[in-house]
Amino acid sequence: VSLDQVLKSWEKAYIEAAMKITHGNLSQAAKLLGVNRTTLYSRIQLQEQGNA
Repeated sequence: VSLDQVLKSWEKAYIEAAMKITHGNLSQAAKLLGVNRTTLYSRIQLQEQGNA
């Protein structure tokens, strides 16, 4: 398993946990994660495309 794969998997789990905690509220999840809402949205879009 490459470091890139591990980081992608960890990021996905981290985002999913934040979304669960905030009941799917993207703005609150972004604040919890310390990132901009648009950055979080972009990361989610990349994951859904399988490119994250």
